[in-house]
Amino acid sequence: MSRELDTAIEDVLWQYADILHRHGLTSIVGDPREVGDRIGRALIREVGNPFRIGRHILTLVAPDGYLLPPLELRFFRQDVSCRRDDLLPLVTPWSVTLWQSGHVPARWEIGGTVIWPDGSVGRGWWRLLHLTEDRTRARTDEGWLRLGTRMHS
Repeated sequence: MSRELDTAIEDVLWQYADILHRHGLTSIVGDPREVGDRIGRALIREVGNPFRIGRHILTLVAPDGYLLPPLELRFFRQDVSCRRDDLLPLVTPWSVTLWQSGHVPARWEIGGTVIWPDGSVGRGWWRLLHLTEDRTRARTDEGWLRLGTRMHS
């Protein structure tokens, strides 16, 4: 386990014990990555410094270095209603980000370079509602997207 993660968890335990307790984290026993994930997910529900520290911890525990949304956004089992992939905009390269501003709750977003079915190209960010398990499609607040290559962090 990285020393940076250990230090971040120790600091959070001292600084934000009240927040962790409020979110039901009364025990921190277990694998440091799992503990870090639970702590990070609790802190990102807050605003300001707790949010930033929680996001940092989630980045540290990400297995491949990529920040991923919580399981409830990742495992979407409903079939995509669009039968033809060529009717969906393609986002490549793409990335998932978690952002928070002011007193607004954090949002998961997906964005990147988008190629529309008519061939036009642009850039955009959309609120992420669901990411298919195989990470080939994403449901956003504006509809479905096909996903190409993921951006490197």
